[in-house]
Amino acid sequence: MCGVGDHARRLATALEARGVESVLVPYHGEADWRQVLRSSVKTDGPVTWLVHYSGYGYAKRGAPLALLRELRRLRRDCPGVRLLTMFHELYASGPPWTSAFWLSPLQRQVAAGLACLSDAVFTNRQASGEWLRARLPAAVPVTVRPVFSNFGEWADPTPPAARPARLLLFGGGPPRTQGFWPQVEAAMERLQLPELVVVSHALDVPAALAARVAVRQTGVLEPEAMAEELRAARCGGLEYNPDFLGKSGVLAAYAAFGVVPLLTRGRGRLSEGLEEGRHFLSPVDLGQGADLANVQTELRHWYEGHSIEASAEAYGEIGVASASPPRRM
Repeated sequence: MCGVGDHARRLATALEARGVESVLVPYHGEADWRQVLRSSVKTDGPVTWLVHYSGYGYAKRGAPLALLRELRRLRRDCPGVRLLTMFHELYASGPPWTSAFWLSPLQRQVAAGLACLSDAVFTNRQASGEWLRARLPAAVPVTVRPVFSNFGEWADPTPPAARPARLLLFGGGPPRTQGFWPQVEAAMERLQLPELVVVSHALDVPAALAARVAVRQTGVLEPEAMAEELRAARCGGLEYNPDFLGKSGVLAAYAAFGVVPLLTRGRGRLSEGLEEGRHFLSPVDLGQGADLANVQTELRHWYEGHSIEASAEAYGEIGVASASPPRRM
């Protein structure tokens, strides 16, 4: 699975349903992406190139200078093409002993340069939108929309009480922090959830927890199978930086399928307007009388503004018209 790639494919499908023809152009692929983009200008009608940008997806150190250089050349050679950029990430940061600290200025330079080449930009966090807005002319639209679910959506989710008493966790990613598993165990006890399902990559579940609840590890699943696991879960655990929840595909999947999120690092009001007790629950203050149904409803309302269909509509309004085949890289 590739989060950005899956996002691009889901968006392409939604755009095609609206009459937009498209071609997916991998940056690291058999075909030369530059030649594919050049050939697209021969298409009848207007042409839009849509770049899905995450620095580390294009370069090992997250600063794809070659991409920026080639896009500058393509914009000069193909002046009639409209360029949109979706910034899934802008730049990395970290303490001085990490490479991210030293490379962050160069990563910012590339992101700002790409934004300045674009006719319009999208991103998934309000803070990222503000960063881009400060570097662009007022005439360039900056649209902020949290990501949608890469596993599809459930039009009419079953209420939490009617679902199996099951907690879902996504495996993979960085190691869990010291307080993660104690919070998971406490939440499962308070909400009376006797089953734990780990989807995607495996997790090392503590022996003490595995002795108290039934644990099932699915391994990596196809989107359809992942959707079935989401439909059959009452709650979902999530350990994620609260400042970056707009780019969390896991949170989007929970919202799209009516799974009640338990944020082990979330308290109070967080980024993108998410609120504890309204859109998610914190295991720290979790009581047995928690209103799971209300959280499911409120989170769903929050998600509807950036669902797959709503996002496709937003791209259409900004510049991907039905006669314009977008080229995604």
